[in-house]
Order: sequence, then C-alpha cells, then structure tokens
Amino acid sequence: MKYKTLINELQHKERSVGDLISFLKTRASEQSPNYSLLLGSGASRSSGISTGRELVSKWREEIYKRLSGSDEYTPEVAKKYFIENGGAWYSPLNEYSSLFEKKYDLPTQRRRFVEEQVDKTLPSIGYSYLVSLTNPFNQFINTIFTTNFDDLINESFYQFSQVRPLVCAHDSSVNSVSINSSRPKIIKLHGDYLFDDIKSTLRETESLEINIKNKLIEFSKEYGLIVVGYAGNDRSIMDTINNLLKTEEYLKNGIYWCVREDDDISQDLRKLLWKDRVYFVKIDGFDELMSEIHHGLKGELSLKDNFTDAKKDLIIESFTKDKYSLCSKSSLIRKDIESLKKHKNDQDISNLIRELSGAGKSEEGDSFSESDFKNLLNIDHLIKCRKYLSAKEQAEIHISDCKDDSVRSKYIKRLIEINKELGNFEDALILCDDLIGIDEYDIGYFLTKSGMYKDISKRCEFIKSKKEDFDSDYSFHNFLVIEGLSEIKNKIDNPVFSVDALFKSVERSIKLNPNPANPGWNLKVDLINYKYRNSNDKISAKEKDEMISSVTNSMKEMNPNSIGIYEIEINAVDNNKYQNLIEKIEELKVLYGKSRINRRKRIFNLICDACLLMFSLDENDGYKKYISDFIESDLVKSFPSLEGFTPINILKAQYYISIEKDLASFNEYLMLAIKGEDLKDYASFIVDSLCEVFKKYDKAQEYVERIKDNVSESTYYYYVSVVFLHKGEFESSLESLNKSLELGFSKEEYINKKVFILLKMNKYEQLISFADLNESVVVSNVIKDILVINKELAKKNLGRKVNDISLRNVVARSLSKDLVFSANCLLGHDVKAKRMLKEFINKDYYKFFTYKTWPLIPHDYLEEFYVDAVVQNEVELIGVN
Repeated sequence: MKYKTLINELQHKERSVGDLISFLKTRASEQSPNYSLLLGSGASRSSGISTGRELVSKWREEIYKRLSGSDEYTPEVAKKYFIENGGAWYSPLNEYSSLFEKKYDLPTQRRRFVEEQVDKTLPSIGYSYLVSLTNPFNQFINTIFTTNFDDLINESFYQFSQVRPLVCAHDSSVNSVSINSSRPKIIKLHGDYLFDDIKSTLRETESLEINIKNKLIEFSKEYGLIVVGYAGNDRSIMDTINNLLKTEEYLKNGIYWCVREDDDISQDLRKLLWKDRVYFVKIDGFDELMSEIHHGLKGELSLKDNFTDAKKDLIIESFTKDKYSLCSKSSLIRKDIESLKKHKNDQDISNLIRELSGAGKSEEGDSFSESDFKNLLNIDHLIKCRKYLSAKEQAEIHISDCKDDSVRSKYIKRLIEINKELGNFEDALILCDDLIGIDEYDIGYFLTKSGMYKDISKRCEFIKSKKEDFDSDYSFHNFLVIEGLSEIKNKIDNPVFSVDALFKSVERSIKLNPNPANPGWNLKVDLINYKYRNSNDKISAKEKDEMISSVTNSMKEMNPNSIGIYEIEINAVDNNKYQNLIEKIEELKVLYGKSRINRRKRIFNLICDACLLMFSLDENDGYKKYISDFIESDLVKSFPSLEGFTPINILKAQYYISIEKDLASFNEYLMLAIKGEDLKDYASFIVDSLCEVFKKYDKAQEYVERIKDNVSESTYYYYVSVVFLHKGEFESSLESLNKSLELGFSKEEYINKKVFILLKMNKYEQLISFADLNESVVVSNVIKDILVINKELAKKNLGRKVNDISLRNVVARSLSKDLVFSANCLLGHDVKAKRMLKEFINKDYYKFFTYKTWPLIPHDYLEEFYVDAVVQNEVELIGVN
C-alpha cells in the first residue's frame, strides 16, 4: 500500500507536522516532554547509510540471480520465486531480515557488513536539530529508541552538545536507565554494530530482549511515541506496541507515525493505524521533519560552539556541501545552512574553511596547496585548544619552508597571535616587521603591528609615524581618531594627538570617502561630544547641536535615508527631547517598511535601541505604554528569528524588570539575549543584571570571556573588574581595573571606579587621599561630583563631619538626579531622599537592584521595596537558567 491509498482509506487519521509541533509544545514543564522518539533506518539515509528498503532491493536481485541462475529480474518475479522455491528462510513480510540472513551466514559476517556501512559516516543536519530538542534546559524529547545499529545519534551528541546521553545497546545495561532523569537517553532496540549480537535476522528480530521490552513499556506509560524512518517490519516491536494500545494506561499521548509519500505501507502498519490513539503524519524526510519541528519550537538552529577537531570539521563541511540536496527540499534547512555558512562570529570550521578559501590566492594567482591548507587548519586547531607551544613549533617549521609570500603571511599572522598569547611581545613585534616587509603598504599589516603596543601613547606614536604612508586611506584616519581619542581620555596630559588634530584627520577621512556609511561621520560626532562634554551652558549646548546638525545635513545631501543619520540623531537626544525621540522612531518604522530585507535588521536594531534610551530620559510614565505597545506590535511579531536577536530581547528584559517588576520574564529574555549576537553593545546591562539581580557571577564571567575577542583589551579587563567587584573580590577587581588603565581605559572612569571599589573595601582613608590626589586630573563635572559624594561618605563613615557646603553645591548643580539624591542622603534630608528614591524605583524598578549595591543608601530606605511579592521570591528565581 502507498500513501495515496492510505489517505483515501484513513483520511481522518492524518495529522500535520504543525499538529505534531503543537502536541510537543504542551509540556508540563521545560524538563518534562510528552513524547519519546522511535527512529528507523530511514533517518540515516541522508547521513550516507543505505535504508533497509534500498538494501532489500539490492539483495533481492543478487540472491535471486544466484539461486535461479537467471539474469531476467523483476521484483515480482523474484518474490514469487522465493515463495515457491525458498522454503522456510523467506518471509515476504520481513524481507530485510530474510535476505540479510541468506546473504551472510554468520553473525560476525553480518556485523562486518554493518560496520562497513556505518564506518566513516557523518550525521546529517537532522541530528543536530534532534540534539538541540533534547537539551535538558529546554527539553522536548528525552528518550530516543532506535532499531538502527549505527552510532549517528550519540556521535551527534558528542559533536553538538555538552550533554552526554546515556546509551544502552545491551539488555543488561538498560535497567540502569531512569525515566525521571533529564539526561537524554538512547536505547538501541536491536543492539550496536560494534558487537556480534546485533539483531538483524528474521529469528533474531522476532522478540525483544526482556529488559529492553520492559523499558519500552515503562516509557510508554509516561510518553507518547513519534515514529520516524521506521517501516514497522519487526514483529517484536509491533507486537509490543499493539499490546500496549489495548489499555488506556499506556501511550496516553498517542502514536504519530511519520510516513513519506513514496513509502510502502505494510499490512501490519495499516492495521495499527486503524487503532485508537494512532495517527500518521506525512513528511518529506527525517531532516526536513526535524528542521520544521525545531523551527516551530526553538527557532533557527544555533551552532555557536567551537568546532575544532577534525571530525567536527568534516560534519560541518558535510552540512554545507548538502550531498542529498536537503536545501532544495526544505527552506528551513536551507536557511540554517546559509546562516551556518555566513555567520562571521561563529568559530566553526565552515567559517574557517571559507576564510582561507577566500584568501587562498597568492599575488601570482596560485592557490593554496592542499598541504598548506591542512597545515593552517591544524595550527588553528592547536591555537583554539590553547596548545600554543605546539602551534608555535608547527608555524615556525612551515614559515621556514614557505616560498610564497601570500601564504607565508598567513603563517606569520598566526605566529604573531601565538606569541601574544605566550607573552612574547618582542618576538611578536619582530614578526610584525617581517609581515610589513612583505608589503609595507598593506594597512592590515600596519594594524597588526599597532596592536602590539600595549601602551596607548606608544601606539599613537607608531600611528603618527605612518600618517604619511597611509594619508590616502580613509580607514587609517578613522583608526587614528579612535586611538587618539582613547589616548586623550586615558592620559589626559600631553597626548600624541590633540583634539584639533583628530578633527583634521576625521575631516580627511570624510573627504576621501564621503559615503554616509563611512564610520568617520560617527567619529566626528564623537569628537564633538567630547569637545562639549563638560559644557552645561545654553550657548555651548546650542553650538554642539548646530555642529551635529551640520554633520547630519551633510549626510542627508548624499542619502537622506541613511541609517547612520538616524543613529547620530537618536544618540544626540537628551532629557529635554523625548518627543524628538518618538518622532525618529516613527520615521524609522516607515523606513523599515520601505527597506530591503537585509537592511531591516539594522533598522529594527536601532528602533529597539531608541526605545531602550527612553528608560534613561527624564520623562513621565508615557514611555511605559509606548514601549509596551511596541513590544506587542505587528512589527515585532513579524520580525524573524527574535529568539537569537539581542536588541529586542534586551528591550523586553528591561521592560519586564523596570516596568512590570516581573523577574521571571526578565530572566527569560535576558537568557535569550545572551544567546544572540552583538552582545558587546549591551555589556554593562548584561553584566550588571547577571550580578546584581541574579547573583550569577560565573555566568557573567562566561559572558565576559565570550565577548573578549570583540572588545578592546582595556574594555575586557574593565568588565572582569566589574564581575570581581560584584562577587566581593575587591583586590582582584582593583588588579583588573589597573590592568585596564594600562591598556588604555579612560583615566577619569578609572578614578571613578577605583574610588567606588575603595569605598566597598571600607578603605576610607585611602579613598580620601586618592580622591584628593586626582581631583585636578578630572575634567568631567559629573565625575567631580561623584568624587565629592564618595569622599564625604568616607568621612562620615570615619566619624568625621561632612562638608555640607560641598554637598549643597552638588544639589545646586543638579548634574544628575542620582547625585542630588546622594547628596540629600548625606545631608540627612531623609524625607526628601526617600521621596526621590521612591520616585526612581517606581519609574524604573531595575534601579532597586542597583541601589542595593550602594554603600551610601541606608538599608531602611529600601525596606518597603522588599515587600513586593516578586522580590520575596527572588531567592527562588536566581536559580532559573
């Protein structure tokens, strides 16, 4: 019987993949799935393993011709011959087992055949979806029964998951499997190809081992069953299922048997489908089904772990080669494979192969040799495994043997990276000169050497020495401005480049490349903001606005719809321009509807960032409804792949904690955000949230390590310092902060952060001395007032009289509401301070957790906010993953 006949006979029993997804969703919890999975040989077809149907077709012809002596073959003639002349060995209802036993006499011979079939095979992309669906933290499938002998399922777990499944291939071992464990379980109903006792012949598959059978029965009491790639030809399994269906106690969630349009439907399966609680689902194939289920339950496939060993390299490469044309059969698989190919931040082997292939031409037009390609992959593998000495040895050998400068440069770059990791900066600098010797006008080589200078002033001196060589390269001028402004913030006195010199360089960049996409436009705005950073009078504010308007007007002349213009205008919004921000967001929404798909993501990102900006503006509660409406809008609901899109998840997290006081939803969206991209743009919020709200210090440190390669070294050490500070490891926090300053961190911010650490350490005398010593260094009026507050708090804690005049001046200047509140606390204005605190927390509940870390705020000020029922459950919520 074929599918078309089946649908005519049992149309009322057909269910869709969408129905299946809906049933899988109805779990009791994230760790309590409703279904087990039964996989047959059809699931392994796209992994390169022949299906039972294909083997039967091959064996039938071979055995018929051998036994009959005739070359005239048709399946019908062969079957008739076997029935009439084959005797007891042939069963038309189970041809696979019959023919397998006829072809191979001994169990060892059969095992060797299976071993040849499965050896060197790689799991298809469907298995990576399946592994993701078994993740214990968000589990839709917990147990996989399989009639297959291959090792593809557990190989997939090893390659795609940190979770190791419990694999049972023997009757004796299955007793140890607990139904209550969240650890994924693989139960091989017919054994494993590594052992001679695999069940493959007719007699062997007539019965299941007793313990295996009992375990299948035990799991059927709790779970329904989804069957994929299995024809139902094993009497032992079919008899067990038929018996279980006789009572309501088992398979309460039903059986959903997946069939393809061209499948042969056996009589046993047809009879089974007539029974209650048994349905069939038409699918295109195992991989297509797994991709559709995964997208329906979890969204796009994410393979962001480090794929470094050779086996993983081959698996990822096999996905991208798509030997079985899965991309043409499934748009979802095509989307995920394209994402896998293009994802620049994923450190998987497909990206590495593409990178080397793209750069695989020398100046003479020669391609990389196969040996060079393998050598570079091997060195990268050693680097990722942090086997730096082995990597160094390999790189040095290949550099000495390499004659092609283009290829040689690739080895040198890796050796520079290795020496950096080993702390051999002098050797790294010498290698940089070797690199520049290959092409002194390659700006990439120049940037590599620039990164060797840990001292930012020395780095700027090196940049200045190359200004003439790269004067016609706009990217060089952008780099000069970035580093020059960092040095000014870090050193303050006698910088290599003055602010005026930086303005000249950014103007040169814009002249060389006036396209609004040139980052030079944004850098010019950064310089304007720095120039007026400490000007609070109306005249200066007007001058600043006019200069920024001049920048955006110039950009509009070239492209009025440039997203860069909106980025500048939105970032220029201050406390008095809330309505301007709304107008810009509405304009962006219109632009979004008129833009091509690959541009919409950036626009959507900017809209989310603009909404996030509302939380920091001094505005009434109107913004709360605006953000709530945006989150529920059709624009958000129609945007693809929200699960892995950081900006909207950060916005939702902020909304739920700040406005709804919903810690559970805050945690949910924060965790989704951390799984996404562009994390460095939200680093402060993520680190503070993990530490202040949930006390997840290890997770915060993991996040900081994850963004390490995407931020400057000084920024990395700053966030390391922040995590140590939250953990209460103050000495380590200071050590990391000092390291950050050495690498170029802002001197003013360093002073500000160090004073706070000293305050947390109760080192009040040291704080006062440090603040007095650096008071003249600080230019920012805001940081000056922060120093005043912390110094006066230190005096108060030492039992000394605070300087009321200094504190009243802080109130008078009103540079920020937090500063005014802090000054009122120290002045003893309790009523006013408590009123302000209540206003702040009611406006933004997230601040409650920040204020809990402030030594300045008396504990009784915050007591009333603990009454909230959500906060009372805080201890339970911090354990949520």
